[in-house]
Amino acid sequence: MTILHAEPSMLPDILDIENEAFTCPWSEKSFEEAFASPNITVFAAVDETDGNTLAGFACLMWYGDEGEILNIAVRTSARKNGIGQRLMDAMLTEGAADGVCDFYLEVRESNAAARHLYDKNGFEILGIRKRYYSKPVENAVIMRKTIAAD
Repeated sequence: MTILHAEPSMLPDILDIENEAFTCPWSEKSFEEAFASPNITVFAAVDETDGNTLAGFACLMWYGDEGEILNIAVRTSARKNGIGQRLMDAMLTEGAADGVCDFYLEVRESNAAARHLYDKNGFEILGIRKRYYSKPVENAVIMRKTIAAD
């Protein structure tokens, strides 16, 4: 598995994974805007052993010393293989190299797998956004990880 910066040509596969993973997926336009933004990096997990298929992706946005993990998703058939962790490592490493000290994210309160990933990577709960998500309506847990500046 290789983690690299995604290319716009990967958008059809990214949309497939997005639609498989989320009940309120990002639109194609949202991803096009992410690719066009100088402050967002889209990462791709590519499986070379399976014909260079896209196994997962993640989006990191940053401004100055703050970053936000906007999205992270792994194809259902590729889960439980450490791909989410590899994507997280890439975002944290690249963000820190670019001066990010505080990483933020929000996650569905019921998303135990994602919350486990964030917990084991040192994210701490800051608060709850009531009724933030739809389909179904659910609270968002706001989390932050701080990395000491060099």
